[in-house]
Amino acid sequence: MAWCTVSRLAGWSLIVLGVALSASSAPRAADAAGSGAVLPFAPVPSASTAGPTLQESRHARRAEPSHLPKDAPNILIVLLDDVGFGLPDTFGGEIATPTLTRLAKEGISYNTFHTTAICSPTRAALLTGRNHQRVGSGTIAERALDWDGYTGVMPKSAATVAEVLRQYGYKTAAFGKWHNTPATETTAMGPFERWPTGYGFDYFYGFMAGETSQYEPRLFENTRPVEPPHDPKYHLTEDLVDKALVWLNQRRSFAPDKPFLMYWAPGAAHGPHHVAKEWADKYKGKFATGWDAYRERVVQRQKSVGWIPQDTKLTERADSMAAWDSIPASERPFQERLMEVFAGFVEHTDVQVGRLIDGIEKLGERENTLIFYVFGDNGSSAEGQNGSISELLAQNQIPNTIAQQLTALDAIGGLPALGGPKTDNMYHAGWAWAGSTPFRHTKLVASHFGGTRNPLVIDWPKGIKHDGAIRSQFHHVNDIVPTIYEVLGITPPEVVNGAKQDPIDGVSMAYTFANATAADRKRTQYFENNGSRAIYSDGWVAAAFGPLVPWLAVSPGLTTWDANKDRWELYNVRKDFSQAIDLATTEPAKLAELKALFMKEAEANKVFPVGAGLWTRLHPEDRVAVPYRRWTFDAATTRLPEFAAPGLGRESNRVVLDVELGPQATGVLYALGGVSGGLSLYMDKGQLVYEYNMMMIERYVARSSQPLPPGKHRITVDTTIARPAAAADVVIAVDGSQVLRVDVKRTVPGAFSASETLDIGTDLGSPVSLDYFDRRPFAFDGRIAAVTVELK
Repeated sequence: MAWCTVSRLAGWSLIVLGVALSASSAPRAADAAGSGAVLPFAPVPSASTAGPTLQESRHARRAEPSHLPKDAPNILIVLLDDVGFGLPDTFGGEIATPTLTRLAKEGISYNTFHTTAICSPTRAALLTGRNHQRVGSGTIAERALDWDGYTGVMPKSAATVAEVLRQYGYKTAAFGKWHNTPATETTAMGPFERWPTGYGFDYFYGFMAGETSQYEPRLFENTRPVEPPHDPKYHLTEDLVDKALVWLNQRRSFAPDKPFLMYWAPGAAHGPHHVAKEWADKYKGKFATGWDAYRERVVQRQKSVGWIPQDTKLTERADSMAAWDSIPASERPFQERLMEVFAGFVEHTDVQVGRLIDGIEKLGERENTLIFYVFGDNGSSAEGQNGSISELLAQNQIPNTIAQQLTALDAIGGLPALGGPKTDNMYHAGWAWAGSTPFRHTKLVASHFGGTRNPLVIDWPKGIKHDGAIRSQFHHVNDIVPTIYEVLGITPPEVVNGAKQDPIDGVSMAYTFANATAADRKRTQYFENNGSRAIYSDGWVAAAFGPLVPWLAVSPGLTTWDANKDRWELYNVRKDFSQAIDLATTEPAKLAELKALFMKEAEANKVFPVGAGLWTRLHPEDRVAVPYRRWTFDAATTRLPEFAAPGLGRESNRVVLDVELGPQATGVLYALGGVSGGLSLYMDKGQLVYEYNMMMIERYVARSSQPLPPGKHRITVDTTIARPAAAADVVIAVDGSQVLRVDVKRTVPGAFSASETLDIGTDLGSPVSLDYFDRRPFAFDGRIAAVTVELK
């Protein structure tokens, strides 16, 4: 059967034809439309007008409009993590970086390029082209607060370069570390508009945190959690290259005419410093003279290769940082090995960058790929403080001693265990200071270049000619986006997806591509992180160190700090490359001018209150958290990030489990955290076991004296903690009768880890307990009907 209706409008007949389609019907609609679909046809001329019939017409698809230059380049942004100015042998350091060297010999290098001194803020500035507080990223995601510049949310009024280029026709992908989503929004329920795929990336493969294990990373593909293989040879950085190459091959197969934007940001070389033994062993004995001697050697090489001016002064070590000579001889092997592991980790990472670039070359895309290799999102990190096997001890401000560290390390194999999956090791802050040669200080210090100055290499064989000259124009990470826009002839959009756009703060660096001595175009740039702050203006820098001393477990005066009483320093950085000569007393008018300029820039960029990033160090109870006080879980609950989970190990709570045990019941009932810190309740051959892993240096373990009989049981775990970091009284009962009581002498006030999770019925990721390390993920062999958690 068939039916049709005809209506006449302005001399045209509109025919809507409905027909039961057969295999021979033409034209065909999409198969999904199915039998009996109503097909819209274009108007055909009425009998009174001349024109071709449908059968006489020829179909031609409209050409897809292009808004890009004919040979728009592919773009690769590589961003390493926590590596400083004085590390790569490319520029005088002592760690082999063959890929950085290769690109520097083909492209152009910048020795006055700057970051924000800390992770999430640098990434937000890089991706948006705006200042970090302007885009709500004044601190890391886990320390976000409800002040405008510190919310941890990049607003849609600051569209990322990925979102803009995607709309211009680029295929976009991000690999590795993503630290720009609110920490409470990284669960399987999202919301996902603030994940990489909500910020313009067609594809994402990586982790949603500040750090993760290189061996057992907490990975996501787009928004789906995925588990790495249980393979002793697995390493995250290698995996990130493998997945990036697969994506590039797919893009060649499915969209060969589209250029790509790839943001490749590994977790390396952020702590934990994880790398196979053979990489660390390449540096065995090379750091035996310590960090002070390292700086002396490196500054001379930096001068000899022309990386820094010949009159650069080597700045002095802070009084509060240990000299190498003060390290007891018994502890030096530990400190040396920590640096050997880190060096191997950095070299391994750079070699993986080389694999990625080789893959692009094999695809025939290398010539027209614009590469930004940013060697570090801040200076080298002092968060290992005195050297650590559990690096979040520093973030939690937990006092500890090297003797405690070594005792805990001996229990898992001694020095050979460093760099492996049973530790979350990080080197002594002295090595971080050495890694920032010739400057003062380290990551988290925004006042001095040791925290903010990082090498940059730009390579684009088709568009940039290598001339051997170092670029010394003052630039910042927020300048990368406007550089890309200028290369592509894109005017920064005024509106994106309906959102009126904030102004771009960065300045294009394209003017330096062909002219190494071009006059600076960036006139002003402010810096602020955790109260440490500075302002650059036309060759001058005014700076105030602030209250936080990253290399100390407790910063003197932090709790009574008054920003108005800070001492400011003044440097003419066109004459004084390393900020060695303080001119504050001889140039008071210039200092006053710059301090006033800082206040103006701070107000314009939502910096106030200065030092907001310190709040949760002083008030850990105010850390980001979900609003819930009660949860119900079951065995399907896994991969609940710690910052979205109940605070089992840091605040008073009650856990009730309804379980069914078999004979000799075995496996994890619930676990929060990982090998470097956490807690676990598990069964082992019928016995009930509780462990509180206090950042590896203290372990509190209790085991029931008798196995629990098979059958249904109700287990309750009551934990009482008077205040953050206080002792915990843990009382565990089975069917109403107390079977265990644990006295935890001190607890973790902030977080056990950056990326580990709460898991019910298993312990995914790195395991909390060494008791079942070789049996991980140690899935429970019984039945868990329900787990309820209530905060007291």
